[in-house]
Amino acid sequence: FELIQSLIELKGVSVVAVEGDCVAAARVDAYVRGTSSDRTAEEALRGFTGGRGTTPWLWRNREVERFVEWLRERNASSAAACGFAGLDLFSARASARMVVEYLELVDPPASRAAADRYGCFLAASEEEYSKACLEDARADARGAGQRVDATRAGCERVLAELQAKRYEYWDLGDAERHFNAERNAEVVVSAQQFYAKRLTEPDVTWSVRDQHMANSVLKLRQDLELLRGAPPRVAVLAHNSHVGDGRATAHARQWNIGYLCRETFGAGAAIVGFSTYAGHVTALPERGSELPLKHVLKPALPSSAEALLHANYAAHPGPKVLNLGRPCDDARIVDALRAPRPQRFVGVNYISDDERRRHYIDSRVPDQYDCLVYVDETSALEPLDHLEEWDHSRRSS
Repeated sequence: FELIQSLIELKGVSVVAVEGDCVAAARVDAYVRGTSSDRTAEEALRGFTGGRGTTPWLWRNREVERFVEWLRERNASSAAACGFAGLDLFSARASARMVVEYLELVDPPASRAAADRYGCFLAASEEEYSKACLEDARADARGAGQRVDATRAGCERVLAELQAKRYEYWDLGDAERHFNAERNAEVVVSAQQFYAKRLTEPDVTWSVRDQHMANSVLKLRQDLELLRGAPPRVAVLAHNSHVGDGRATAHARQWNIGYLCRETFGAGAAIVGFSTYAGHVTALPERGSELPLKHVLKPALPSSAEALLHANYAAHPGPKVLNLGRPCDDARIVDALRAPRPQRFVGVNYISDDERRRHYIDSRVPDQYDCLVYVDETSALEPLDHLEEWDHSRRSS
């Protein structure tokens, strides 16, 4: 987060957008702008409660808490406030409720219509909707497809009407709140596609999710430019697998944020990756626990990109920042990374006894990132509470 602080102070970054739920991030945004009832950053971060596909400890930890407090203090003494936004689509139910509540303030009949169209999420959880789509498809594939299409059309209509009545609704409330409602309506549209396909067409859900996150970056830029009269600079915080250009990996057929942002912004997008050889990681085991554990990372595979970086570190100790586009002292190591090599990615789970299959993807590192930060030891993020207390707060928040 020291890097993000420098980008805010020196490069004028005006919003930090994270791989996290839109509604939970909006709660943090209100806190850093001084408009929240939360008394501390720890309280503001309680919105990150987890769920299928999410890692709440990624944002509910001491390092993020310190950054959020810093951002609040910085905003209080700066004319150019920096916000906090979520890019992900896992908040479908909460986002649907938020849109319905907003419309109740500005257009009650539209609110009732939205509640009806959002029934798939308001009446059941996202996981229940996925299971219902699977069961429906098994019983009646053609009819199930038509019903999924009808649900998608309903969700899209709510978004289209919000966009069409934008200026009318602005007169009844503030523009920023309206933009937030539009972004949540976009979450519902994307989440409906994601959860409808999660069990029936799982191969496409990665691209659905990353396309949504990339579009969310574009939407943020457009909204803030319209509100403030100048295009903002956005710092995106997400896993290497999302921000690295996916075309440079064995998963090139899948879209991701890095690929889509490079296509959209060209040289205006700069991608920074992070790497290590060994250390610790906070992740779930494969099964048997819903609580994150601190795992010891095995040393990287001998043929991997991490092993090459480790050898370079041994010869030249100290944290390394490699400019992959214009290498100087590191030209030889960057050239060696141009050939496809296994690269380690650890996400929600860490499966130490099946690392090669579960956690390595063949990649061309210099084509993935513009810059790579390498350290030879990482430490686990310290959760905000002891794990047992964290699990209790997850159920009660």
